[in-house]
Amino acid sequence: MIEIDPKQSTILKFEVDVSGSEAIPKPRLVIPISEKGISLIFEGIINDGKVEVDVSELLQLTDSKKFKGKLEVIVEDSIFVPWEEDIVIKKSAVVKAKTINSSVKESKIVVTASNNEDSDDSLMEIKKKSIRDLFNEEL
Repeated sequence: MIEIDPKQSTILKFEVDVSGSEAIPKPRLVIPISEKGISLIFEGIINDGKVEVDVSELLQLTDSKKFKGKLEVIVEDSIFVPWEEDIVIKKSAVVKAKTINSSVKESKIVVTASNNEDSDDSLMEIKKKSIRDLFNEEL
């Protein structure tokens, strides 16, 4: 089993021995991601029997999961599968936040004013403004 750390770019390396053909082998890593036949294919580079496949893009396409990967080497008109193994993407740290109390309370203050000369009492209602109201006011 191969474990891939999502915090690092990942290049898988293999040693492959191809004999009996003068054709240049074409390596690729195939990772089925669905039971409906959908697979990701990563083209590899072969140099002196060493294959390198960059699977960094896989980390952007999926969460932490386990896949069955296989290295295919195409030589002439044949496909060979010299390696097949599980590939596990480690789960990366996740931080989530949720508001607990999102209600905004509005307080009302009632002020009574009286004038000695005038016996009529006037009621005045003042609303306490919230910070949100202060930013929404036009100046």
